[in-house]
Amino acid sequence: MGWCTSSFYKENKPMKKHLLFIYPEMMVGGSTTSLLSVLNLIDYNKYEVDIQFQYGAGPLKDYLPKQINILPFAYSQPRQYYKIRKAFSFTSIVKYFKAKKIGGLASAQYMQRDIVKFAVRNPVHYDVAISFLELWSLYYLVDKVNAEKKISWIHVDYKAARLFINLDLKYFNSVDNIVLVSEQCLSNFIKIAPSLITKATKIENILNSDIIRKRSMEALTPQLKKMMDNNKIKFVTVCRISFGDKGLDRGVRAFNILKAEGKLEGVIWYIIGDGPDLNRLRAMIEEYRLEQNIILLGERLNPLNIEKKCDIFFLPSYYEGKPMAVTEAQMLGLVPLITRFSSADEVVDNNINGIICDNSENGILLGLNYAIENIELVRSKYKCNVLNNDYTNVNEFRLIEDLSETDYRWI
Repeated sequence: MGWCTSSFYKENKPMKKHLLFIYPEMMVGGSTTSLLSVLNLIDYNKYEVDIQFQYGAGPLKDYLPKQINILPFAYSQPRQYYKIRKAFSFTSIVKYFKAKKIGGLASAQYMQRDIVKFAVRNPVHYDVAISFLELWSLYYLVDKVNAEKKISWIHVDYKAARLFINLDLKYFNSVDNIVLVSEQCLSNFIKIAPSLITKATKIENILNSDIIRKRSMEALTPQLKKMMDNNKIKFVTVCRISFGDKGLDRGVRAFNILKAEGKLEGVIWYIIGDGPDLNRLRAMIEEYRLEQNIILLGERLNPLNIEKKCDIFFLPSYYEGKPMAVTEAQMLGLVPLITRFSSADEVVDNNINGIICDNSENGILLGLNYAIENIELVRSKYKCNVLNNDYTNVNEFRLIEDLSETDYRWI
């Protein structure tokens, strides 16, 4: 682990092209899965690849290809140090709390823009540098990296996430290409930033079904196996525990209503993940006395072996880019129940291989009620339609090549 400006040159051999990926940390989530898929498709005989993390490498760092060079972290102090340091700025406090009222990712946008100034500058000059997530990764790419070509990846719907495009225009104007992960994300982005239309393109998150199925074969612990070996109706959610975007609190309130109506007998909802609202979620479950129906399983490096035992992948989000967690679940035969976020129709054929409900508390209640009352239809027709689709899309990697000039082809 360290900075290197010459190790990728080999005497009497053509020089390798030098690539940089910028990513906060290898946490469990869809964008991390996509990043790992991309990194595993690169030809390391031709390319030297560095990766820049924010405060730490994260729990999934061991899944990185061994050829990856992990650079020193962008910050020398823990995350909280920089938040406290910025808190002494009155202007930052005012902007942060105004954005907090708006919701979405707006408050994170202000915070991450402010703290990038404290990050160490990358001293290497790269052929291609890629920020593989929105916000901080983009700010670091523009302010702290030198590269012949700069590419920004966006995994959310900028409009639905309530991000302020005016705050980021100067950053987007400084990159060569902007990648969005769905048609609707691309369309909404161009609507709010028409001047960037020539830079913006769509490349779907990359997934390989063989890898997903292989990971799902990992044995469950005896305790989990005992818990899940039954014919109960099993919902599962794998996501960051954040009410403002994932809407898990809406799901809990819907479960509370269904319990009052006597409809939760033999129904369990497993929630896998961690995040800022975990304690609030646990308190809600206890308040409504739903401990027998909603089980928190914490963050798991490999949630797929648990998902495989479930019937329905439930995602009550306010907004999404194009959620890979849904596609991973489909690869395992789970039927999705999702809210109508911007790219929902690109993920699910409603009432054919999944259920799309209205993006509201009542819509979620109706969707859950339908799935429970029609569980045999879900387990037969819907599941069969899910399994008849091929969700592998590694050919999308070719589109990544097209972002670069011929000299920078990746594979």
